[in-house]
Amino acid sequence: MIKNLFGKLIENRGKVWFAFLLNAVILSVLSMVFCAYYESSDDMGISNLVDGSRGSNSTHLIFLNRFVGMILKCLYQTISVVPWYVVLQYVILFLSFTAITYVMLQRLKSAYYFWVLTIFLTVFSYESYILIQFTKTAAIATVAGVALIFYGMFKDKVSKRMIFFGYVLAIVGSFYRFDQFLAEIAMLATIGLYFLFWLRRKENIIQWKRLLCCICVFLGLIVFAKGLNLWDQAGYTSAEWENYSEFNLLRGRLYDFGFPGYEEHKEIYEEMGIDESASEMLAAYNLLDTEKFTTDKLRKIYDLKEKTKIDANLLKEFVNSIPLRLLKIPSFYCATVILFCWLIACKKRWDNTLVVIFEILAVIVVYFYLFYVGRYMLNRIDVGIWMAFSLVVLWVSDEERKDITQRSGIVIAGATLLMYMYMWSPRLWGNCVASANDMWEKRAAIEEITKDKDCLYLVKVKLLETYNAYRPFDRIPDNTIDNILPMGGWTLHSEIDNDIMEQYQLNNPYIDAINNEKVRIVDNNIDITMRYINTWYDEKAKAKLIKKVDGIPVYEIESPNTSK
Repeated sequence: MIKNLFGKLIENRGKVWFAFLLNAVILSVLSMVFCAYYESSDDMGISNLVDGSRGSNSTHLIFLNRFVGMILKCLYQTISVVPWYVVLQYVILFLSFTAITYVMLQRLKSAYYFWVLTIFLTVFSYESYILIQFTKTAAIATVAGVALIFYGMFKDKVSKRMIFFGYVLAIVGSFYRFDQFLAEIAMLATIGLYFLFWLRRKENIIQWKRLLCCICVFLGLIVFAKGLNLWDQAGYTSAEWENYSEFNLLRGRLYDFGFPGYEEHKEIYEEMGIDESASEMLAAYNLLDTEKFTTDKLRKIYDLKEKTKIDANLLKEFVNSIPLRLLKIPSFYCATVILFCWLIACKKRWDNTLVVIFEILAVIVVYFYLFYVGRYMLNRIDVGIWMAFSLVVLWVSDEERKDITQRSGIVIAGATLLMYMYMWSPRLWGNCVASANDMWEKRAAIEEITKDKDCLYLVKVKLLETYNAYRPFDRIPDNTIDNILPMGGWTLHSEIDNDIMEQYQLNNPYIDAINNEKVRIVDNNIDITMRYINTWYDEKAKAKLIKKVDGIPVYEIESPNTSK
């Protein structure tokens, strides 16, 4: 009976409801086996801007388009108990995977490729639902949108409905990260090459109009997405936001790609008023000093960096380092398995072989660019690259050999997913429970601080982050962290951080914290902080221990000097 039921399901795999059901099953299984978390602290930081936990529902989400911010603000103000930031991402991801499933099941008719597609869906669903990161959401929504558009173009009669839904998903992808949207379109451009070969095989001169239509559709998509991106940027044109944007851009480049050595450029650093104590603060990501670490000084520091040159040495370094590092990327294995399935099962024609070769070259070019700019081997970016590669390989697998059976697909899928279970074993539910005590301790510490609204707590970077105290589906209560100000990070000098400083009447926190009972510093290495304050602001200032939260000392800064 079960076998017959399963057989009937497989027979209906070309239906939308089947794609929906298959993805619902995958999501349910993953959710029961693993516990979801944010891959980086960025998502939690973005969520805190709009969910009210920092005292406001800002639509300026820095990395995400303001249109997403407006939707989230409306949702949070309508039903405040729901963690809308992650819920919205789940909805987008689920619709994207359902769209991809539907399209690929239309193209891949054999039972063998149904199981290969299951590998694809399971691996990238894990990477998206369990290791949540907005850059991945951008990639997956864009891939799904492009797949729908191409599917609409490949039909005997162009499907405007598919193109419309493809536009919607791809534009949503651009909202979550515009650069990733462009990267995914570039990676999937080889399907356009396959489309050209498909038209050629039709041997109908009128069909060439379809090629022009396809080009116009994608140019229109890029122009439309860019227009919405420019609209988003127009919301950051005030003097306050322009200062923040430039500061944050320089901060990101320096911390992502490294500071020029202090000893190597000591004379120039000292001319800018940055001695060893200030250099220590820089190295610890703590840039809250509004006088010492200005945009102009960060620009001068960035100009000291030696610019990477594209030459033989860079190419040699790329060849020597990238191949071995690929072995550490889980999604690379998925793409390799799908390529293997194509090699053993697909009928090789010159056109689909050429497309796969071009896609491999596209991956090499993309990785070389990432290596050149120093952004390579980041999982949130790698997932999008290998998902696009896998989709292209699946797309050109539309004709398979007759001797390849469903059993082969089941064996390959089973072996691959068992391998991934072993690779994912550190993220099993039991391990998540084991780390719960640490999470609850950090949450208790934050809740202890939030009760003391009379005081502002300046917190060193990576201490008492909501990222470590709450999970994605935990709804952080409103105003929970509105009296906590990070001493570094990408929100520094943003509208919401400036509002908190203004509320507690701070200009330069390192000065204003001295003899100020309403300002406390949460610091696990107070010696560095005091060496800096003593050097630049008050040589007699001392740190007074007030209490400890989560084992981390909390200090007030006292000084016999009455003037600062």
